[in-house]
Amino acid sequence: SEYCYVYCENTCLRTVTYGVDVPGTEDYELQVCDANDPNKCVTAPGTFWYDPEDTPEATHMKNTEDDRRRHFAVSLPQGSYTARFQDASGNDVWPTFVEETYEDILCSNALADGSITLSVPAVNPSECDNLIRNGDAEASSTEHTYWLHRSGGVRLVPGEGIGGSNALGDYVRKNDAIAQHLDSRCMDLRHGREYEIEAWVKLEDENSGAVYTCDENTEKCPEVGIYARSPNGNWGKEPVARTVHSAAPGDYQLIQGVLTIGDEMANADAVLFYVERNKKNIAMFLDNVSMNLLPENTPASCSGELVYNGNFATADTQFWGPYTEDGLFVVSPGAPNTGDNYALRMVGGSALQFVRTGCIELGERYAVNAKFKLVNEATSVGFACDTQVTTSATECPTLKLRPTVGSSMPTSTIGKAVGIQSSTEWNSMFGILTADSLFTDAESIRLTFGDIPTGHELIVDDISVSKLPQDCSDLVMNGDMELGYAYFWDETGSGTFSITPGYNSPNAIRYSNRSASYRGPEYEAKFFMDYRCLTPNSSWTLRARIKVFDVGTNVGGTCDLTSTSSSTWCPQFRVRIYDDVNPSSIHTDFKLRNYVSPTWDSNGFNLLENTFTIPAGINAVTRVVIILRDFRTDLDVAVDDFSITPV
Repeated sequence: SEYCYVYCENTCLRTVTYGVDVPGTEDYELQVCDANDPNKCVTAPGTFWYDPEDTPEATHMKNTEDDRRRHFAVSLPQGSYTARFQDASGNDVWPTFVEETYEDILCSNALADGSITLSVPAVNPSECDNLIRNGDAEASSTEHTYWLHRSGGVRLVPGEGIGGSNALGDYVRKNDAIAQHLDSRCMDLRHGREYEIEAWVKLEDENSGAVYTCDENTEKCPEVGIYARSPNGNWGKEPVARTVHSAAPGDYQLIQGVLTIGDEMANADAVLFYVERNKKNIAMFLDNVSMNLLPENTPASCSGELVYNGNFATADTQFWGPYTEDGLFVVSPGAPNTGDNYALRMVGGSALQFVRTGCIELGERYAVNAKFKLVNEATSVGFACDTQVTTSATECPTLKLRPTVGSSMPTSTIGKAVGIQSSTEWNSMFGILTADSLFTDAESIRLTFGDIPTGHELIVDDISVSKLPQDCSDLVMNGDMELGYAYFWDETGSGTFSITPGYNSPNAIRYSNRSASYRGPEYEAKFFMDYRCLTPNSSWTLRARIKVFDVGTNVGGTCDLTSTSSSTWCPQFRVRIYDDVNPSSIHTDFKLRNYVSPTWDSNGFNLLENTFTIPAGINAVTRVVIILRDFRTDLDVAVDDFSITPV
């Protein structure tokens, strides 16, 4: 007793400490009760080790660091217990996060790990809609409520915010950050959900006070990071949001990004959100910080569009980040008739966006579209790519989707250049994705661009990945050939495509340099036809306008509609149907060569019209091969107004 020691004889005590967020927990207490006797309780106040320094500023900085904790400690004998945090009025509360630590066992029969069950009050889901507290710095006229820092200090700066409002500032101009902890209950509640992060920053030269505009394309700019602490190991990620490039930056620049609450955050004890300066000798002011829940990505809740900010109507690079590039620039003008005036120029490679993964439904079809231009990287002179080649100097760019499942990230080239390419006007990319399990099971899906010709830069606008409603009114896309041949048609064996005047229209496709009578153009049904329409017993009419030419000339050729000889007969469509019972074998082979007129018009387009019926006994159609073939080898062929419509 002379040393003021108090202890329990023959009792082994073990101390358990709870570290919690410092801001807002000044009046909290920890109540611990015997699980078998709820009336037997002990209350522990919180303690905070206050460190005075040489100056008020240094003292404030020391005591607002992000790794500081308020601690609650209890020493307990062996048993089972419940614990809860309470405010001064006795209400159950949650101190943002809790880090539980059991001290080393110092004696036998000590309290076992996990003997205390901590009560976690249910969080109102609306409290997890925006995870940032006091993001506008208006909670107080004197204090930076809830905000901490990582080595640079934090302070409230009245009048420096957007429109003369409050802002958060710092003391030391180095690579520091302003930070706050996120409510750990929301990490669990919103596990797997996406949040959009926004923060507005103003940078000023600390000597002159002049506003400093940071260029993300050429220097390290402010960005947002996440740091999660857990007994099983810490985890961090940065950037989760970065300074966007704006067509017209103001004093305040936007940091923006999208973050999914993953396992690392959901399982963590404490999660820190921080805005990092990344610039020395530059003062940083912070305002209007938010981390807002995005609509849930399920097929039922999606509006059909999987791409954010695909038309760049925001006049900046929101939702877009780097993939393999040296810079992303918003430029003007954009593609016409879109209600905006901006596009995205990529320097040195491709931009990246994570599309709305959970929206994709198994078996559904999605249209992929983009407008694009190519310019010389040195002169910005426009360039027309060649859809017929795949060489790096003249090839056309593509849009790629990269689903990620575990460590696997295969690449699917979906969007390809279509139509006649222009060096001055906007060109089009198009494609159709039929969603399989690779996409529906994906943890994320990256949208990128590739195959950009060497020495050129890509400008894009009106990027879209949207659900296609099922439409069986015509199984053929681009049947009028106004988008050209590339991607829609493929050669069989040898052969080359070109554009020729069509039937009462500018475009028909022409196929030349055939090596055999059974060679001809193949329609890419695997990309563009909706096989779900081909149900058993359904009947279809195939129509097409056909013209033949003497090889290598524009002179109309002849053929014999009544012939059975390959030396004189006329072009026919072969339609081969495959099903899922035996997908490698032809189920039905239709030979369609009925022309409306009994005589061949050498100078015009001849109407081929045939009806065919899907067999009653067929299972699900999984493949269709459509080839225009079986005519004289010394003829070229042109096709226009191709359709397959229900009877």
